[in-house]
Amino acid sequence: GQHSQVIDLESKLLQNNIIFITDVFTQESISTIQAELFYIINKITPKESESNPITIYINSPGGDEYCLLGLYDVMQLLIQQGYVIKTVNVGIAASAAAIILLAGSKGYRQCLPNSTVMLHQPSAGTWGTVTDMEIDIAENKRLKNCLINIIKKHASEDLIPLIERDLFLTPSQALEYGIIDEIK
Repeated sequence: GQHSQVIDLESKLLQNNIIFITDVFTQESISTIQAELFYIINKITPKESESNPITIYINSPGGDEYCLLGLYDVMQLLIQQGYVIKTVNVGIAASAAAIILLAGSKGYRQCLPNSTVMLHQPSAGTWGTVTDMEIDIAENKRLKNCLINIIKKHASEDLIPLIERDLFLTPSQALEYGIIDEIK
């Protein structure tokens, strides 16, 4: 008789050092991606990642800045250890997801031809007492400065004045601003 086999796609992709970011950045979704990164580095060496990079495919609206910073720090830790992390925009890399796109290993950041990159400053939804709102605004300014420093480190400083509002970029524009290294 015929035998059917159920394929666990996520496991198969992880075996090949591939991670997909498709959800909004939440504690749960980003913790899973961090865990996947640690799973991959437990099975390959930094040297092996040169010929078979850890690849993060991105098609996400972004989300929580704290989750973004947690994933960013893990990626930078692995890159500092010598791992190659390739980032590929396969749809939309918006907001926090755009930061992950530009934070991949230099020379390994890509966009597909019809993908979109969107960057902007963090948005604050403050409410409550004036004192609580002042605390929230101060924290959002801190987060904005974190993101500006990350952009300056990995892409063109020319982006900074442009992200005061939503900035939509084509792959060519993303290449021009140093967000990516090539269009596939």
